[in-house]
Amino acid sequence: MKKYRFYLTLILPVFILGACNIDNIDSSHTSSIENSSSLDSTLTSSEDFSSSSSIEFSENTSSSSEIISNQIIYDDVNLTASENEKEIVLDKSTFERVIGKYSTGNFMDNYDGDRINADGVYVEFYRAVKGDYDDILSLLPYQANQEDGSIGGALYNIEHINYISRVVIEYESSDDFKINFSLDNINWVEFDILPSSNNSRYVEIVFYDNNPSLFLIECTKAQLNIKDMKIFYEGEIGDTISYLNVNDGASRFNPIVNDPTTLIDGQTTLNIPISIDTSNYPYDVTYKEYTYYSTSYVLNHPEVKDNASFTDPLDVARYTIAFGVAPANYHIKNAYDLSDMVSVFGEDTRYCSYYSRTDGYVNAVPFNGGEYIECDIDIGGTYIDGNDIERGVGRIVVFLNGFDEIGYNSPVAVYTDDHYCTFQEYYNDGTFGARFNASCNRTSFIYDSGIETLSIN
Repeated sequence: MKKYRFYLTLILPVFILGACNIDNIDSSHTSSIENSSSLDSTLTSSEDFSSSSSIEFSENTSSSSEIISNQIIYDDVNLTASENEKEIVLDKSTFERVIGKYSTGNFMDNYDGDRINADGVYVEFYRAVKGDYDDILSLLPYQANQEDGSIGGALYNIEHINYISRVVIEYESSDDFKINFSLDNINWVEFDILPSSNNSRYVEIVFYDNNPSLFLIECTKAQLNIKDMKIFYEGEIGDTISYLNVNDGASRFNPIVNDPTTLIDGQTTLNIPISIDTSNYPYDVTYKEYTYYSTSYVLNHPEVKDNASFTDPLDVARYTIAFGVAPANYHIKNAYDLSDMVSVFGEDTRYCSYYSRTDGYVNAVPFNGGEYIECDIDIGGTYIDGNDIERGVGRIVVFLNGFDEIGYNSPVAVYTDDHYCTFQEYYNDGTFGARFNASCNRTSFIYDSGIETLSIN
């Protein structure tokens, strides 16, 4: 039995745009989006999660930041700055050098100095590929795969552009997409933008009151090709954005672990919680039995491979935390012959890596030092074809010495479906927590101290 935790985004009714060129919109017709830390839900499988607003927000703290009195114009747009406006131009040259080669999507990495300065303001892309011909870039849609599903491709600024007056975009998309605006990275207003049919079209969003300083363009159901984009503003480029603590109101359980120096193939067995109901005490706990097997043992005893192979991110997280090593079907480069691995584990063969680095994404969490393990997770179902492996962007990362937090030094696992851009901590109760920023700034959350640690007994 699998359970998944995610934080629902509360979406108020969205104004449905008609098939006309100009729409006048006030605050009653836009969708003000909030995500309260008290809102969570449980899914029995990833298939139940069909769509999502991919911004993660906190509860509304101020009504004064509401963005009102707006106008959406299609096709007949104004591309020229007024006397009071300055403009930021995004074109193909802005992104051409930095978008990678992966067809499954490319992501920013702040720890590699991978930042884009567009006319004086830093912007980021997320789950993007290089555009065709003169397109700036293409954003890939939401995918229902592991856990709560990936979040959609996006383009956004990470420094305030004070007093945005207008945004104009030329685009192609076979389905609606969203443009979101905010003043504070907490309260957001969402606009559904109409598809472009067979040809590209322009959309212009004009602001008259409480002009925003942040934008976030995201695709949901279909690929979004952005051809041109201009941001008109009347203020100055401001400070970098502030983020919220993902741990507010969250809790984890102490895991069950075994001394990795006492592991015996086929004999070291642990019962690990896969579900914990905390509505009553003592807690109602459901367990699953895991047995340790080394890769070398299974290669010599292939009859046990089905009990020794794990590919689901929940199983991989539990096993690696419990035994301090990756499951037997995980191939350590140069330790075993890949063809031997595939001959036994078949399509369950995966790569893993052991590191003790102190640079990069480990700085997004209170890393306690020492060794950590990266275990590949198949996101799109195309991980292995014969002996050819395409590792993709899914990982479970287990920090064996845990996080530098009071009263907690057990291993910690996080899940990423976007190549370390965002993390979700495994809470040792059958659930992953809310996303927070790791190597990029896709969400409104960062990891900070304050998470409560519970014990089963």
